This record gives sequence, C-alpha cells and structure tokens, in this order.
Amino acid sequence: MALSVLNLSFKLSAKVKRNNNVGSLEWEGEDTRHGYLRYIPQNVELRIGDEVVTSGYSTMFPEGFPIGKISSLTIDSQIGSYEAEVELATDFNTLTNLYLVPARHKPALDALESGLSK
Repeated sequence: MALSVLNLSFKLSAKVKRNNNVGSLEWEGEDTRHGYLRYIPQNVELRIGDEVVTSGYSTMFPEGFPIGKISSLTIDSQIGSYEAEVELATDFNTLTNLYLVPARHKPALDALESGLSK
C-alpha cells in the first residue's frame, strides 16, 4: 500500500530531528509544498529551518525518513502548542518515480498489537 502525505484524511507521526519532539504532520489541501506539524508544546524550542523526520511511532513508516524543514511558526493559544508550517522535502507536483519501503516487521508488529487489544 502507498499513501501520500497529500491526503486530507492522513496524519503522520513526525519529530523534530534536533530535539526529538514529536507531533502530528498533516496537509490542509492547499499548497502541495507545505504541511503542518502540530501538537508540540510551546515550551519546546523550535527554530525555522529545523528538520522534520518520521518518528518511527508507526508500523508503516520507519524512523528518520526526511519530511521537510520548518518554514514558519505560530502558537495555537487555545491548546498551548506550536503550529509549524513545514516545507516538504518532496515536490509532489514533479514526482516521476516512487520507491516503496518494505515494512518487514509489520506482520510481527500487527500480531503484537492484536494480542494487546484482546
């Protein structure tokens, strides 16, 4: 299965590489070059230019794959966390090749997960 970050129903667990703070990355359906990293507490130090990578907290995406770089920062005062605009590392308008990463450990992780839910 292949899933693009440019899907309005998709959220990706992502982290800031410099300090390992984890948030949720999502696309808002407008600009194909930018996504938004949310739910990182405002007491964490974030910087424009910080690299954002996959967190590894998913059975579908291994840790450390580049997502992009923070291009702007605002604070969502209602929930006390950052909303960071992320310039995506991939320009989805110019893709010509797609490489799939095999999830070699997914069957074992799924088995563990189903055992925990019983």
